[in-house]
Amino acid sequence: MRHIPLLLFGYPLLTACAPTQQAVAPSPTYQAAPAPTFSAGQASLRLKVGMTEKEAIAAIGWQPDSAEASTCGGETGSPWQCRIVSIPRQSRGL
Repeated sequence: MRHIPLLLFGYPLLTACAPTQQAVAPSPTYQAAPAPTFSAGQASLRLKVGMTEKEAIAAIGWQPDSAEASTCGGETGSPWQCRIVSIPRQSRGL
């Protein structure tokens, strides 16, 4: 008979202390960032007068797939020797 009052009064006290069920938010879905694409405009902003070819390539951040010597500035009246480098197509997002 002593067990009945304990069950009647003890059970509600024990269940009141039990942790409640809480809604669990779904885990966020992560996606890899898209591969960066080459932007000639952005790259040209990093170039400075007097840079070597190696410094220019390092500043641009992309390895060219070819380079050739040429004469630049023919229309200016003061042409100079330059090197024209080509960036691989996949780097440019094409």
